[in-house]
Amino acid sequence: MNKIHSERPSFIYKQVLSHRDKNVSKEYKNYVKKIPMLIKTNGLAATLAFLKVKEDKSKEYEFIYNSLKKWLEKVFNNDKEYENLIENVMNMESNEYRIFTKETLSLFKWWRRFAESEIGE
Repeated sequence: MNKIHSERPSFIYKQVLSHRDKNVSKEYKNYVKKIPMLIKTNGLAATLAFLKVKEDKSKEYEFIYNSLKKWLEKVFNNDKEYENLIENVMNMESNEYRIFTKETLSLFKWWRRFAESEIGE
């Protein structure tokens, strides 16, 4: 578990930098800031579904969804791809769902910091 705590900032920092280099809009920062509240209000599965729907309309949402999926695969699935992340999350036992949610919220703490510091005004 300590390895996860040390890898989380490094992983998301690299993701933010790669997104910055792809000229994401300033809205990216705003989306990153809003997602933790969406998770707390609606739950992880509903938030993932929201991101999945929005990814077709916005490259920023696509970056967020794909980065989050990549992290969850890395942490919980030994770098194997989830065929359908949303379906997997919806079919989890409540304890596992809480663990996924907690890990996602922990990731977003770092994500918000790095997005604010690395994405322009």
